[in-house]
Amino acid sequence: MPRVQNLFRAPKKHLPMEDLSEVRAVGDTGFEGCAHARPGSKRQVLLVDRETLEAMDLRPGIIRENIARRVVKPRPSGWGYKTR
Repeated sequence: MPRVQNLFRAPKKHLPMEDLSEVRAVGDTGFEGCAHARPGSKRQVLLVDRETLEAMDLRPGIIRENIARRVVKPRPSGWGYKTR
């Protein structure tokens, strides 16, 4: 089950992203207060996995994503694994 690790929004274009603890998502627009939120836009919210950022040695927020999530992969249950 993926877990949200970071929420970001751009207060103004070309400024650093704000790291938020919560944010309001506006339907068919994006995050409230984000400079990139536009009704009907193709890019309303950008989602990226933390694993992808880490694989490319990038810190969260640097690619101007709105949501960075951690994907928790289930443990394999095949041979060699004990299930409870």
